[in-house]
Amino acid sequence: MKEILEKEILEKKVPESELEITPIRCSKPGGQNVNKGMMGREIRWNSQKSETFTDEEKGRIYEKVKLTQKGEIIISATRFKSAEQNRKDGIERLNEKINKALEIEEERIPIKKKRSVKEREKEQRKQHSQKKKDRREKKIKYY
Repeated sequence: MKEILEKEILEKKVPESELEITPIRCSKPGGQNVNKGMMGREIRWNSQKSETFTDEEKGRIYEKVKLTQKGEIIISATRFKSAEQNRKDGIERLNEKINKALEIEEERIPIKKKRSVKEREKEQRKQHSQKKKDRREKKIKYY
């Protein structure tokens, strides 16, 4: 329960005032190429100009998320047939991407191999080496 609460506290959302939402063409119900409309939404967010995130968080976003040269994250939302649903979907995906980048990964602690495992690996290397050595010595000469 405690872990869930900590994760909820860490989640940050980009305010809609920092987003640039533009309509894009996408398919609508109907024929293959007949019905196209401006129902899709392209969401752009400039991470450098954001006032919501600290410099440390911006650095983590910069390292982990693919950005344009201007430092923008672009999400194209065309999953739904409604403009409002596509807008909500795009914003949600953007927030998920940012929160995933902000997650701090626990450092992996390497384990020490047991002595029995080391001895078994050493024995396998010796056997492999011996097999190769035997092959070299058994070369057949053809006259």
